[in-house]
Amino acid sequence: MEVDSVSRTGFDMLISELEILTSDIRERSFTKKPRMNIDRFFSVKGYGTVVTGTLMEGILRTEDELMVYPQGILTKVRNLQVHEHNVDLAYAGQRTAINLSNITVNELRRGNTVAARDGVYITDRIDVRFSIVKSTKLEIGKFYKLKLYTGASEEVARFVPITHKKVKAGDEGYAQILLDHEIAVLKGDRFVLRTISPVTTIGGGVIVDPKALKYKNDPDERLRSLRIKDTASDKDIIEEYIKNNPFSDFSKISAFLNKDIKEEELKELEEEEIILLIEKQYIHMEYLAHYRYMVEAVLRDYHKKQPITKRNS
Repeated sequence: MEVDSVSRTGFDMLISELEILTSDIRERSFTKKPRMNIDRFFSVKGYGTVVTGTLMEGILRTEDELMVYPQGILTKVRNLQVHEHNVDLAYAGQRTAINLSNITVNELRRGNTVAARDGVYITDRIDVRFSIVKSTKLEIGKFYKLKLYTGASEEVARFVPITHKKVKAGDEGYAQILLDHEIAVLKGDRFVLRTISPVTTIGGGVIVDPKALKYKNDPDERLRSLRIKDTASDKDIIEEYIKNNPFSDFSKISAFLNKDIKEEELKELEEEEIILLIEKQYIHMEYLAHYRYMVEAVLRDYHKKQPITKRNS
């Protein structure tokens, strides 16, 4: 596409193309808990530790309590700067410098995340949807060692395909990624895959389940569950999450979806008798049926071994 800044030839076409390319970009949320990936950190005399990055979500205020992940160090915002100006508030999307208390630069590394308490998942196992570039000559099999980049972190990881036996150029599908070290992420976070040596970008994708389990069930069930978590409606994702995570409260369900959901969506599932609310925690009716069967089996076994006999008068 040719563009002339003097005559403005091609500008309309350029703007149109940019609008198409940016149409599916997720908007920054100000209502979510604040989260920022640390790309730089240093010490300032008289102030202490300062970390910088782009605030991904939420709003930060001076005196806010935060956690540094994955270490789990409790800290507080002493001062905020946006573009080298002191501010009382920083909003999602802004480049932000945070002066933190109760932490030294020796306790930090690039790629750490600063977020609200319980604002991220700490994990070394994630389920993902991936796509591989068409130019690669690699064939990627089970436990192939790669580097995963997400946020500002860079970690050695092993790639376990779910939809393919061997992943080749241009392939798309689902996989589980096992990391050598824990990272702090949420559902929907994007990542890049690169080879270890020589370093070449071979693909990327999006995190479908940030707290993935080690699969023991059959492949069809595994794939069914992943597709629901990835592409289904919020209502179906909520049902699937509760099915696999019994006794979850609203905050845990909302955190998994990484979306602002409403309790009405859970009430619909209650009214349809798909889930049950017990003491502010949700369980799936299938789980309840399984639990009832287990209790009945234990009771049957007990009475078989300890039969009630009629007393002699």
